[in-house]
Amino acid sequence: MKAIRLLTVFLALTLGFSISAQAAKKKVKTEEKKTEVVETKTETPAADSKVAIAATTVTIKTEAASEKFEEVTLLSKANLELAGAKSELSPVSHGLRKKAVFGLVPVRVYVLELLASNSSKLEKTEDGFLKSLPASGPVMLHITFLRDLPGSKISDAFKEGLESNGIKTLTPELEKVLKEISEIKEFKKNESFSIAITWKEKEATVFMQQTGGEIKSVAGPSEFAENFLSIWFGKPSDSRLGDLKKSLIN
Repeated sequence: MKAIRLLTVFLALTLGFSISAQAAKKKVKTEEKKTEVVETKTETPAADSKVAIAATTVTIKTEAASEKFEEVTLLSKANLELAGAKSELSPVSHGLRKKAVFGLVPVRVYVLELLASNSSKLEKTEDGFLKSLPASGPVMLHITFLRDLPGSKISDAFKEGLESNGIKTLTPELEKVLKEISEIKEFKKNESFSIAITWKEKEATVFMQQTGGEIKSVAGPSEFAENFLSIWFGKPSDSRLGDLKKSLIN
């Protein structure tokens, strides 16, 4: 009888220990699983946040004038609202971008309109115009296409313009701008593409909007915006772009 009681006590202790060990093991696994989830969250990258910003508080509104140029109705003004601050942009100049096909026949590509909030600050000279754009800002380039063109082709043309100004290695900001443009499947004839640029101290933001589309934006050092604008106001990549520059700065 005594042996039976001892056996019963032994089994009870063994079983209790086994259950406690399993419970402890289960608890450890649960804690390990929770720890893994937390670590996964801390590994979420945020690299692009310094280059591209969401333009949820930005609106761009344009008003048409009665004047036409190359069959395109020009703008009478544009309104840019950013984080509650409003800027009214007035027309400065406009011109026609032509491009020689196979180096021979020039074809019409787009009409470009320049608008600025303070055009009196612009220095209308070959060398001074580009440098004076920040003082006249915000500014907007309003492009109306005269033929169907894929975004990739426009992006490549802009890249040629940058290279013509000695910018062969693109900054992350310029790469982002060109990428946004290249991802547009196609710019349709008579469709517009607005590029608004704002400056604040040593930083600049480029806002882009296709007709009826979402506003995309890229922020970075002010030099990046100047480099981007050099496509039109710096050293022209070809003589036809040079003709457009003359129309815009005069």
